[in-house]
Amino acid sequence: MAQHYGEPTWNWSKGDDGSYTAIATFTCDRCKDVQKVVATVGDPVETKATCTKAGKITYTATVAFNGKDYTNTREEAIKAIGHKYGEPTWNWTKGENNTYTATATFTCANDEKHVETVDAKVTEKSDGATIKKKDIQLLQHSYAAVVKILMT
Repeated sequence: MAQHYGEPTWNWSKGDDGSYTAIATFTCDRCKDVQKVVATVGDPVETKATCTKAGKITYTATVAFNGKDYTNTREEAIKAIGHKYGEPTWNWTKGENNTYTATATFTCANDEKHVETVDAKVTEKSDGATIKKKDIQLLQHSYAAVVKILMT
């Protein structure tokens, strides 16, 4: 009776240098003979993480056994990198009766297409001059802007 090997089971291991090795184990359905074949692991393929989406590194192992090629993949997740907002750009607009509105525009350092513009809450304080102050909260960071307008 001829031997009949089914699909392999794969055993991956990571070396101290971060590289992977893989072994495909074939077992005969009839006599339970076991054959282990060291796979060739190709270069990793990286899908970069973005601010909001995880990335991954994919490793592919291949072996040839009994005239047939077998492949297996292993993936490592890369966490999303998150937004990295710096100091905002302020835009002040003078309205009627010496009032002001303000917006704060935040641009992500990781991806300049990610822009957040927030309307500021402007409050007046009087101490011989009108001071407009705004506190904005974005991603748990507080920013304040002050504009001093001398009464004429």
